[in-house]
Amino acid sequence: MDRLREVIENLLYPELQAYGRKDRVRLLQEASKEPLDFLEWVGILTALVLVVSFTRYPAFWSQVVVAPFGLQTNRYYRDLQAP
Repeated sequence: MDRLREVIENLLYPELQAYGRKDRVRLLQEASKEPLDFLEWVGILTALVLVVSFTRYPAFWSQVVVAPFGLQTNRYYRDLQAP
């Protein structure tokens, strides 16, 4: 289980690979105490809005993003009608 945790941490935090296990835990705890910067909040909120809009309005995005590039859209979304 510890090996799996270490592999996941290496994927999520590649900068911490140079540090030992105890140092990693300490560094992650110190980092969790730091407040998020304004730019981080903007990035989180922007990603949230994009994900919600992509999943909630796929027909709109297929016309705005996919159609201008000449890519084929999914017919399911074009034929979808409200109940």
